[in-house]
Amino acid sequence: MTSQSPTASPALSPIADLSDTLLAWASGTEVDLARRLGEVEVFVDLDITGDELERITTFYGTFLSRQIAAGGDEAALLATCPALTATTLLFRAARLNVVDELPAEFWSGLGLTPTPERIALVDADHYAGLLTAAGLDPVDSAVAGPDGDRGRLFAHIGLASDWIPELIELIDTRRLDGTAAQDATAEAAAVVGVLAAESVQAGPLCAVLPDLAARLIAPVVAVVRYAAGHPDHWRHGLAGAGAGTVPGSDLRVPRLILEDVLEELRERPAGTTARRHRVGVGTREDQPRLALDLARQRTVLRLPAVPLEEGRTEVRWHIDVAGRPAGFRTRVAETPADPVEGETSVARPVTSVLDIPVRRPVREIGVRDLSHDESWVLSGVDEDDPVLVFTRRGTELTDRVSLHHARVLVVCPADSTAVDPVNDTTIPVVSERPLKTWDGWVIRDLDLAAATSLYIERPGVPRPAMGTLRCVDARQRVWFREPDEPVAGLRSLGGLPVHAESLQAVFPPTVSGAPEIWFLSVSSWAGPDETGEEVTEEEPLEVPAEGGMFEVFDPEAYDTPWVGEYLVRLRGPRSESFRHEYAVVEGLDVEAPESPRLAKTAGLSPVTVTFHGGEKPLIIPRSVDLTPTEKSVQVVAETDAGDALPLVVEPPRLRYQLMLQGEDPMWRTESVTVSASGLDTRTRFRIRPGMAVESPRLVVRDRHGSPLRTLRLGTVDDVTWSVALSPLAGLLPQLREGSCELEFVADGRSHSVRVATLRPAVERTAELTDGVLTITPAPAGGVWIWPLTAPWQSAATVDFGGSETAAVPADLVDAGPLSVQLFNRDRFSPLYPPAAPGPAALRVEAAGYAHSDDGGPWTRLSAFIAGESDEAPDDPDVLTTLWDVLAGWLSGKATAAAGEAMRAALGRHPRESLHAMSRSLVPSTDRPAQFILSGLVDAPMV
Repeated sequence: MTSQSPTASPALSPIADLSDTLLAWASGTEVDLARRLGEVEVFVDLDITGDELERITTFYGTFLSRQIAAGGDEAALLATCPALTATTLLFRAARLNVVDELPAEFWSGLGLTPTPERIALVDADHYAGLLTAAGLDPVDSAVAGPDGDRGRLFAHIGLASDWIPELIELIDTRRLDGTAAQDATAEAAAVVGVLAAESVQAGPLCAVLPDLAARLIAPVVAVVRYAAGHPDHWRHGLAGAGAGTVPGSDLRVPRLILEDVLEELRERPAGTTARRHRVGVGTREDQPRLALDLARQRTVLRLPAVPLEEGRTEVRWHIDVAGRPAGFRTRVAETPADPVEGETSVARPVTSVLDIPVRRPVREIGVRDLSHDESWVLSGVDEDDPVLVFTRRGTELTDRVSLHHARVLVVCPADSTAVDPVNDTTIPVVSERPLKTWDGWVIRDLDLAAATSLYIERPGVPRPAMGTLRCVDARQRVWFREPDEPVAGLRSLGGLPVHAESLQAVFPPTVSGAPEIWFLSVSSWAGPDETGEEVTEEEPLEVPAEGGMFEVFDPEAYDTPWVGEYLVRLRGPRSESFRHEYAVVEGLDVEAPESPRLAKTAGLSPVTVTFHGGEKPLIIPRSVDLTPTEKSVQVVAETDAGDALPLVVEPPRLRYQLMLQGEDPMWRTESVTVSASGLDTRTRFRIRPGMAVESPRLVVRDRHGSPLRTLRLGTVDDVTWSVALSPLAGLLPQLREGSCELEFVADGRSHSVRVATLRPAVERTAELTDGVLTITPAPAGGVWIWPLTAPWQSAATVDFGGSETAAVPADLVDAGPLSVQLFNRDRFSPLYPPAAPGPAALRVEAAGYAHSDDGGPWTRLSAFIAGESDEAPDDPDVLTTLWDVLAGWLSGKATAAAGEAMRAALGRHPRESLHAMSRSLVPSTDRPAQFILSGLVDAPMV
């Protein structure tokens, strides 16, 4: 595109507004696209994302609108920007389901009214000229097919988004019935032969340009097969291969096609039939990501739910934040409740999702799943773009360059301003709140309804080039609105919060500016990665041009109430697919006490929960009593029509976190018995009452009940209350017996609950005989047991139940000396052992060594540590773990003798050990010292 000088006559240039903020962008982008288009055979080979094409479309549409409003001529403007015109036209063609409407869709997508005169400029007769002017092959041979001149565009699109479901289904069908060729390229040729007989979708392309079609389909075949063969980790495997390459092959999927294939397989995995109209499987968090926990006003690293192989109970992670690595474990998730009577749960166990607070702005975070040898590098805060962008549900959008939300949440410096550089305006801030632990940073709720771009501007920092800004276009985004707060203390068996009103689908004004048809389908929610039963067939929704709101579960549709847990899908005319999980018991009202349940000697304080239905007949117990031993109970909500939803009733209970020496932070419900010196006064005492409380305070009392010290708790988010325990550091060593009690006000009444009983420390002995562990005096709770010849292993949990003896797990018999640590049981909260035993742990002598992998490298290492072998393994994972035990997150877990043996093992393979240190959790600042302490500094690196 050539721009004119300000003194040039407007009649000589199609540019009518020389002050347009997007003029320089249009000129530069046109030149860049023209160069890149000239280097590819077809448009789909362009190394560009759909996200970037959305930004180009938005900015190009805004540029054209301004020039036309200033008097510019549409035809001249399109001719001046042939690469931009062809790119946006092909992108709209790739997404639109109804190809006859493409000329109008081109203008609508740009935000301009598709008048007859404008439509004529981009009708089928002009496609050859538009492609040629952009430097693309007009593909004259494609005209011979049934698509006519439209075939030119489809040749460059390759595989339109709307064709992907049927293509994958054909590939899947042949794969499952045994007719598929083993080689992906040969199978692609066979698929082309099948499709060539059809006159719709990819059929004309396969008939007229079979070689091109086969080249594009072959990598899709490979992707489908890879996804089918790796159902749990296929997304990471494809991402790790890079550049669209399919692992195990040399086939490369064009980025635009790969995006569509990945999205389809994510919602409807390999093997799904009738996939176009299916809702698909429940979504599972399967990739680490940053998330915004708005309720707690913090940014977190969210570790995903990982399916566990048979016999595994945890996944280990390495997390590296700004050069300071740390280790974490995610364990098998608690089931929401026991299965309904008569039913058996067959779902595979998965780990719980774990949110790790990110306590300061960082550029990137390294994440590695040690159990499956998968790794990620997550982008954090860029100094040149100091912002994290999230949806209102907390999903991160920072790496997106096109935003399709009318409202977003941003994490940004407090002295910054959200601006729209394209329109040169300030973006309205709906609300603002501080961000925990990030000094000088805030969370802002931004209204993007009138914005075209988004940039977080800081004082004294010049604005960047337009081409690097995020664009905003909310027209294609459907918003699922939950009109009410979930019913408190209630969830479905699938773990969903339960609502009493219908889910609403809110549509923005349509892209076309005319009524559009969307399709609604609903299935039962069967859980993440599981396919539910279809509840309703796909039905059309006519969305008015101005947009509107639809009740997904229309209360006027039936005489009986909506009862169930569902997965809802909305499919749009541009291959959009939006889904939402939702549990509803229409009209349900619940009455429960307005104070949390408290742990007493017999258990939790008993409570009665009362249920009321709405105007429609609902079959549900009038009330349910929870006894002191019951954390939750089940009831079933039913209708006369036979719909039923089992519900888990779990009223809020007060949970607290009181750190004990030698334990990790854990949320407890029941009181602990501990010596005063066993409390870790370097930490904070925390509570989560589950509902509103006032004036919480921790009171330390002596053996007679007299208060010695009172600490008042504070809160930032009304979710977690806390106070530092450091003021107790001088008091507790002098206190032999006493108690710690929490006092607070709720429901207009004062409440008090004991969280710790302080008793003098008890000296105990422990011995192991014939697989039976004896501890004297008998422990009241349970013990955690670690094998000292395998200090990298997690502890086993053994419950003594008040007895002096208990059998240890078989893999700890003849496993060498053991470390045993007592802990207080909790009937209502899951407790997990720390990575290493604490200072009060008991040592139990025993012969042998751990057999972790039946003669593998870990067993050989245990034998080496126990002194029963001279062979030190050189497996990379083994050496990395040795560094973790010696100086990383497991440091302090090994005995002195084991430490010497492990340093000797590292010295046997110095070169491999040095490389392993770089993959370990030894902090980067500590590595030179560890290099010296380990003796590797004197070892020959050969």
